[in-house]
Amino acid sequence: MQSFSYPKTLLQIDQKARDAFLHNVPLLAQTFIYKDPPPSFRDTALEVFKCFFQDSIPESDLYTMIAQAFPFKVPVFPIDPRTYVLDLTHGNSGFCTDFGAQMTAQLVNYFYRQSKLPLHVLFAGEAFEILSLAQAFAGLEDIHSTFLYPSGEVHSSIEQLLYSQPEHIHIFQIDGTLTDCKALIQKIANDTEVNHRLELFIPDTVQISYLLSYICCYIYAALTVQSRAGYDNNIELPRLIVGIPMRIPGGLSAAVAAQQMNAPISGFLTTVDSMYKSSKEAYSEEYTLLNKLYQGHKAKTSTFESDIAIYRFNQQKKLDPIRSCHERTGYLISPAAAELWHVWNEVKNGLQQSGSGYVEPRKTSGRKIAHLPVWITDSTAARSCISIIMEPSHPCFYTDAIKTATGKEPSVPHRFEYNLQILKEPAVMRTSPNDLKEWLLSLL
Repeated sequence: MQSFSYPKTLLQIDQKARDAFLHNVPLLAQTFIYKDPPPSFRDTALEVFKCFFQDSIPESDLYTMIAQAFPFKVPVFPIDPRTYVLDLTHGNSGFCTDFGAQMTAQLVNYFYRQSKLPLHVLFAGEAFEILSLAQAFAGLEDIHSTFLYPSGEVHSSIEQLLYSQPEHIHIFQIDGTLTDCKALIQKIANDTEVNHRLELFIPDTVQISYLLSYICCYIYAALTVQSRAGYDNNIELPRLIVGIPMRIPGGLSAAVAAQQMNAPISGFLTTVDSMYKSSKEAYSEEYTLLNKLYQGHKAKTSTFESDIAIYRFNQQKKLDPIRSCHERTGYLISPAAAELWHVWNEVKNGLQQSGSGYVEPRKTSGRKIAHLPVWITDSTAARSCISIIMEPSHPCFYTDAIKTATGKEPSVPHRFEYNLQILKEPAVMRTSPNDLKEWLLSLL
């Protein structure tokens, strides 16, 4: 395995370090891939993270961080004979972003332990991204964290969880858009006085800590399914297809990287919102990561079209897949997972051609044509395919939609409950760099 050095003086993963990994993805040993019984999730995580950090973090320290970052289980289970669910909802916040957030917090604590300046974490993002990071840094009392989100764009249940965090976690509503929030942080990041007086860490959901965490999940799931497919469904040599919604930042790219690291993955399913005319424009950052992976994998001549089936999905019809999945399997799953389950069933039932209205067209010789990977169009190969579908968020955050679709309410885990008597009122901040700067410096 080739190692990639992690910056020892700055935790922020710069783009060059991440790109070096993506352009030259290391291989895991065949003895690890075909270990019997398959490795545990933590053992898988150690092998993956060692590829990037072994020159910077002793193995014993790295394993300790992994154990602290991932104390929760990572279930992989079948919901029908040829469909497994990779359940990433058992972290503190119930979202798949818990994995990257928890590892980010551990790395921040490790690398900044000897810093001479006080550390402050500053982030603006979607509600579930903020909740994952807030929960991850909640246990690190010496690190102040400030999170910004647009006013009126957070579901009340998530908002209440945000405002039940300890005192060193600071949550602000911003009277503006998410773009305004991120622009505000960028201005603070470039402020000379702020940088002289404190260490500012700005997380990013496509940093290497997030990508590697997702890679761990996919490799672990693939090895688990590979080991049990023979007695689950009598497919001795399964072709594993991983399903991930395109809107999960870095999710699809991490799955491709897992395949390139030697995980037994044959192809990918992903869904994009049909409201966008061009998925490449709507998910430009994901396409950029994918391009780097395919350009850097010199031993492989395949392209997007040979591996990835991209399906356009009408979000207005999200209740139908939830209802159908429950009726046919008995499981209640989130809308994102239900989309993938629905598309996978279209593929299994032979309705995968462009007439089904799902496949993403691509341009060839000035005209758009439907295209599907060989693993779908080859009927012999398709019969040996088994899908692993990502469940990115706990169904309880979609109670209204699930109840409307099925008449049943998903259970709410105890960790998502909050004490109404200790909740704080939302604090509102203007989109003013000076206001945010004064706030950060006031904590020194």
